[in-house]
Amino acid sequence: MVLLVLRQDQDERHGCRASDQRVRGMDSLPVYLLAGGRSSRFGSDKARADAGGKPLLLRVAESVASRAEAVSAVADRAGKYDDLGIRTIADPAPGLGPIGGLLAALDDLREKRWFVLLSCDWLGIEAAWLDLLAARARPGLRAVAFRHAHWEPLLALYHPSIRPAVERQVRAGDRAMWRLLEASRAIAVPV
Repeated sequence: MVLLVLRQDQDERHGCRASDQRVRGMDSLPVYLLAGGRSSRFGSDKARADAGGKPLLLRVAESVASRAEAVSAVADRAGKYDDLGIRTIADPAPGLGPIGGLLAALDDLREKRWFVLLSCDWLGIEAAWLDLLAARARPGLRAVAFRHAHWEPLLALYHPSIRPAVERQVRAGDRAMWRLLEASRAIAVPV
């Protein structure tokens, strides 16, 4: 957080405010919740697990709703969570894990703009975290993600311009999202 504040101060000293450089339309973003996993270690559908009287997927969706233009889930089949009031699209490439969910979100986008990719099990997420990511998004970047000892690719902003890198990585059989962020022009935001 301190780095973000210092960056804003530096931008202001150079005659422009950080908000002037920010990408337009970042007040609300499409949010895609990844809920396509098999939950094999969990033992049941993790997205439907009780989290304070509500399904986990719904709890996470509500946590980010104030910053979301729309919230959609990516699952193994279309409509899987429609009963929870969350539009659900199908992962067109089952078995690829989160990188397949990223492809599904890219296929679903109606316009070329930034979007949030978020795991459905980020219980305790705060909408303000999305603001921290959005504050670092700039034209020409492909991704913005939190990073401490390692990347947090499932709480990140992605731009459609990342698609060729995603497709190359999938063709190479590499499903590691952290390597996608390393290979792309991703900005790391301190946790």
